[in-house]
Amino acid sequence: DPMAEFMLGNKIEEGAYIGTRTVILASCNRIGKNVRIGACSVVTKDIPDNVMVAGVPAKIIKEV
Repeated sequence: DPMAEFMLGNKIEEGAYIGTRTVILASCNRIGKNVRIGACSVVTKDIPDNVMVAGVPAKIIKEV
């Protein structure tokens, strides 16, 4: 059922830090381990482990 998959929501892994006023869109299914998301970012797609992202849309700035 496609609706059941949609209702599962985003998976945020252990150690992730999400800055204030960050928007995570439904198109993002996973935020990896030890991820840092800058404040006021818009996350539009999955984020791999151990990276820092920021911006609109959020892009990888560096590995951590």
